[in-house]
Amino acid sequence: MRENGLLVERKINRARRKPTRSKPRAERPLQFWGIDMTKFMIEGLGWAYLVIVLDWFTKEIVGFGISLRSRTEDWLRALEMALRQKISRWS
Repeated sequence: MRENGLLVERKINRARRKPTRSKPRAERPLQFWGIDMTKFMIEGLGWAYLVIVLDWFTKEIVGFGISLRSRTEDWLRALEMALRQKISRWS
């Protein structure tokens, strides 16, 4: 079979790594922000949702929002708080 070229080449099946995209590095305050949400239980009240906007350089919370329901408006409120703080710093 080899002489007649009838063999099928073995295919080596190697797992391919997906290229990882690293987070950008902040070199000064207010350059990059991250936003995240966590929930926690308040006994007698239920779940509460905390959204924070974090400055990646200083690791300070620049905006936040807390509510009993996780909605888009809560995320926007935290982001607006951070933007107002940025504007007041540069004014």
